[in-house]
Amino acid sequence: MLTFRLLFPLFRAALLPLLLLFSISSVTRAQSLDTLLLKNGQLLSGELKAWEKGHIRFDIAKAGVVSVYFRDVLSLSASKKRYRLNTSDKEILFGTIEINAEEYLSISDSTITKRVSFEKVLSITPFAQKSINPIDGFISLGYQFAKSNKVGLVNLDGSLRYSTKTIDLTTSMSAAITHTLGVFSYNRGNVNFDINRLIDPKWSWGARMLYQRNLQQGLTARYLGSLGMIYNGVSTNNVKLFFYSGFVAALDRTVEGDEALRTEIPVLARLELYRFEQPEISLTTSQTLYFVISESRIRHDGEVRLNWKLSDKFSLNAFVYDNYDSKPLSAVGQTLDYGWVIGLRFNY
Repeated sequence: MLTFRLLFPLFRAALLPLLLLFSISSVTRAQSLDTLLLKNGQLLSGELKAWEKGHIRFDIAKAGVVSVYFRDVLSLSASKKRYRLNTSDKEILFGTIEINAEEYLSISDSTITKRVSFEKVLSITPFAQKSINPIDGFISLGYQFAKSNKVGLVNLDGSLRYSTKTIDLTTSMSAAITHTLGVFSYNRGNVNFDINRLIDPKWSWGARMLYQRNLQQGLTARYLGSLGMIYNGVSTNNVKLFFYSGFVAALDRTVEGDEALRTEIPVLARLELYRFEQPEISLTTSQTLYFVISESRIRHDGEVRLNWKLSDKFSLNAFVYDNYDSKPLSAVGQTLDYGWVIGLRFNY
């Protein structure tokens, strides 16, 4: 009961987006199946989940999701749904997918069919129309060391993603729980809910709702709403780099019970690096600076994540985080908090 009471503010902040996404995903998918033929002669029936990072994620009927390197695919028929295809030529295409050659795929809408080289495919994402797509995501449980108290922490980390034709919805949650001498302490937590709407291959609208808890910086809660623009600077199969800036309204609540409302200008940079050879490794870093408009104050939130793929379902992951505030609102708040996490990640 104590653990539930400590975690309740985090779950409450995540409740609305999670209920929204899960209610959408609960609708039954179409009965007709996609087919995937591999070069070794194996024929798979099921559903094309996505093409990302050089791999095709395919949900085999009654067997689960597998990840297949695109060079191992002989043919693919995915005409039951519509897909959004992003290419390295800065194109965004919509339609059904067919692969019947080793170097090209075809994407068709009601009026035109276009061939795209495998090497130019950055991603293929199903989007909802009359039928509803399942949600992609992961959950991770790990061990964390924190500078603040030098004791072990159990860390929960997870993410869900849902896509329509031009909109991506993503929600993520993390929590750090200390267990020392029989006492549970909920020290740090984050809930993010992001909405990105495509304008063209380079630009997107971005909106974010954020909840944070960080007792080391004297915060029992931070509620943040942000609206701005995303610029996709680099997009290849191995490297992705984008930037975000806009306007933020934030409310902080300290351990003393004080509250403060402020406005900020955020500047975010996110870099993703991928390696497809064995072992498959990805490295992601996200760094955000917040400039407080009404005072000479700077905040920084940053993290670096390393993911090592062990199988289609599991991978080993590690990340380092830091939170900096040049002028903490709380009298007991630290200017800098950081830590690291190692965990086992389950992809679903």
